[in-house]
Amino acid sequence: MRGRGDGRHPSSLSTSTVIELQKTNGGKRFRAASGKVAAALMDVALLDRFEVYSYSGGRLVVLDIERKRMIVVAKAGVTRVTGRGGTLCWATGDNEAIAWHALDLRTIP
Repeated sequence: MRGRGDGRHPSSLSTSTVIELQKTNGGKRFRAASGKVAAALMDVALLDRFEVYSYSGGRLVVLDIERKRMIVVAKAGVTRVTGRGGTLCWATGDNEAIAWHALDLRTIP
């Protein structure tokens, strides 16, 4: 899968954004997210299945491309996001009191 849209830039959270995904062969294009949203990671489709989006206010969601469903990972307050392979990590809080969280995406049925 490859991502489309301008959601890769943090400034896009100040305006409405549309992010679409489609297969690399050009087929099966669909709207993945819209609103005050940005892609939270540079990598597209972790495990070839999950896209990670951040919304204004620090909400973090994972799109399960296979099942076409959004999974809310954190309702608010996310300040940093990173992911590698099948692990998604995010931080809440500030420099004084930061807490890191992790989710193994392979555990999502």
